[in-house]
Amino acid sequence: MMSAPFRSSRTYILCGIILLCFSLLVNRLYQFQISQKISFQQKIPNTYEITVQEPSKRGLILDRNGIILADNIPNYCLNLNINAFKQSLPQATNKDLVKQLNEKLSPLLNQLDLKLTVSNRHLIFHQKNYHDLIPFTLFDHLSQEQYLDLLELLDPYKEFLELTTKYQRHYPYQSLASHILGYTKPWDRGMELGSSQGQIYDIEQGNEFGVNGIEQTQNKILQGKYGKKVVVANDKKQILNLIDNRPSQPGKNITLTIDAPLQRAAQESLRKVGRGAIVIIEVKTGEIWAMASAPDYDPNDFIGGISTERYNYYSNNLAAPFTNRAISAFAPGSIFKLPTAICLANKGIADKEFTCKGQITYGNHPIGCWIYNLNGGSHGKLALDEALACSCNNYFNLASNLIGSKQLSESYTQLHMGKALGVEIPNEQAGLITGNAYWLRHYSHNAKLSPVHGAFLSIGQGDSLATPLQLCFLTATIANSGKGLVPHLIKKQQPKKTIIDLRKQGITDLGLATIQKGMWSAVNATIGTAKSAQQEGLEIAAKTGTAQTSHYNKPANNAWTVAYAPYQNPKFAIVVLVPSGTSGGKVAAPIAGELLLVAHKRSQGNNLPLTPILPYEGHINIVENIDEEFSTNN
Repeated sequence: MMSAPFRSSRTYILCGIILLCFSLLVNRLYQFQISQKISFQQKIPNTYEITVQEPSKRGLILDRNGIILADNIPNYCLNLNINAFKQSLPQATNKDLVKQLNEKLSPLLNQLDLKLTVSNRHLIFHQKNYHDLIPFTLFDHLSQEQYLDLLELLDPYKEFLELTTKYQRHYPYQSLASHILGYTKPWDRGMELGSSQGQIYDIEQGNEFGVNGIEQTQNKILQGKYGKKVVVANDKKQILNLIDNRPSQPGKNITLTIDAPLQRAAQESLRKVGRGAIVIIEVKTGEIWAMASAPDYDPNDFIGGISTERYNYYSNNLAAPFTNRAISAFAPGSIFKLPTAICLANKGIADKEFTCKGQITYGNHPIGCWIYNLNGGSHGKLALDEALACSCNNYFNLASNLIGSKQLSESYTQLHMGKALGVEIPNEQAGLITGNAYWLRHYSHNAKLSPVHGAFLSIGQGDSLATPLQLCFLTATIANSGKGLVPHLIKKQQPKKTIIDLRKQGITDLGLATIQKGMWSAVNATIGTAKSAQQEGLEIAAKTGTAQTSHYNKPANNAWTVAYAPYQNPKFAIVVLVPSGTSGGKVAAPIAGELLLVAHKRSQGNNLPLTPILPYEGHINIVENIDEEFSTNN
């Protein structure tokens, strides 16, 4: 039996051992939890979220009858998963990635007649910024034949190669309505991770974006809404989990007021004259059925990025195919006799007669009537309708004297001259009216508005400028009993908006009828300057204009004709501009008459051919008459 002292000693030893073990455990726990916390944390992989922007499918652009003018077609792509490719090699290094890729894929590439054009820099940049979330595109725009071949040949490479189908813009009718539609450019994928301040997405895959035309102004509607994907990744950039996936929403379709077959007919007509513009407006709605400008271009050339050679082909063309002449400002010539006539009628003096003596002198500025400049003649006493029919300069010069230069300028401004109409495409010019606020700031050279300024304004000479769209709108206003509806290119389900009402400006039935009769006489009377616009079975009213100007440092004329039809119940107004035409009566009026007849029949249900139309390069020659055909490239 153990003595009490021995038992006590043993108890002390046991307690000491327990205390020692506890001390060691506490110390170890301290080392784990406190001392080596940072070290251990560094050895545990951190996770973080990555948000990825997913592109959407672009909406279509349609003509008024549902014909697709801007479509989306498949773009077949062969993509590379860079990390998976590196894992398939025994010793992969970033330095030799392209070389190793060429060696690995040579059997496949040789069969398809493809050649790699990527660089190590592109591959490394992509891997660093986009992880495995976005495969690297080795080839895009593969043909359907190459795509089908790859479906059969890809099996040995399926661990790191993948066939995908994207969608890209396509314009099935080539240059048809190119100035209206515009084009798209590809999104720049060179954006680095997190490069934008306050950026929503860590990785962005953008859509094509619109440039010029409807593609640009309606880009947000056409583009739709991006999708969003959120993944969890570790510090080795390995994707661990997908935690959110919201699909993109396609863009909305846009229906235009354009009639595609009539648009094609208008573009073909301009190929008879080299350069110019045509606008056709439905007078009772303001809808633009055609808006053509020559020369033109093929928007498909820009898809995926235009080549330097093709861009130079366009940009070096002196005829300027990228310029939309339908909304560009030109010297209007005698078309401006129409707003002068409206000013007379608004003042209740549309019955005023003036005598043309052939020439009027304003200080050192003689202004001759065209008949005086031609053979020294004169028109004698004329009423307003007769002056419009024969386009007498002196009649309207004398009218400007009676009205006063300032009041005449203000009247033009009330007719929306010198202001952009706000059509739904970019770069519409405002034009220029002598005496308006812009002219006083930039053109007057501190000179006061004088009678000679009004005299030049009354016949569309001097500093005055107008766009074909503005002059077509003015003509539609006259045709529509004095009501000018906003001209527009997008079909809208909303009430028609009137921006001019000549009745409120003071015009009477008699005054409006006098102007309309003058335009009818220009086509149908012996003295008329627009007789070449006549068409069998369609009664047309018109006004011609020939503005003396210069093109490419050589004297030239802007040849104009505005017209509407049918005369008794107007449906369409038209403007034709030929920047290097000899006269409006010779080169613009015949085109205006022919197209009004085509538009009239089209509105009655007649079919017109519609096939793709190749881009037209135009020319800068003087056009004597439209019988002088040039290469149309169609």
